[in-house]
Amino acid sequence: MSARKELEKRIAKEQTKLEGLRLEVGKLEQFILGLREALRFLPRSPENDQPDTKLRPGSDVANIRKVLLDAREPLHVRELLIGLGRDDTKERRSSIAGSLGSYARNSQIFVRTGPNTFGLLELLNHYEERNSVTEKNRDKKDVDEETWQMDDPFAAN
Repeated sequence: MSARKELEKRIAKEQTKLEGLRLEVGKLEQFILGLREALRFLPRSPENDQPDTKLRPGSDVANIRKVLLDAREPLHVRELLIGLGRDDTKERRSSIAGSLGSYARNSQIFVRTGPNTFGLLELLNHYEERNSVTEKNRDKKDVDEETWQMDDPFAAN
């Protein structure tokens, strides 16, 4: 076989490889587009939006965080104002609830656990554990009271 024919075969073979790679690149580009489209429908995670949300030292919100850390449980806005040593006025309650609500809506630092009641996102697992223990104790108490009432010979029928 001549050198020319060998080179032509080699060129044809490499072009076939190149076409296969181009098809592969096209498939990968389509796959990436699909992933980006799917990503648009998912909520943004707070870690991606603002990786380090910091509170200005000495601000009311930073002081509220300290109060909640000390309490280790969610507190109502009125209790937070007492913890700050501030007067309980409608304006202050609204201001604090608005500030904390903004953080809670963005899943940053604070979490809303009830109407005008806020806790710390970092203590969320602690709150859930505490509530499950409380519910178990409440269920046990209900069962004990029912048992006592059934065993009481003087209970009204």
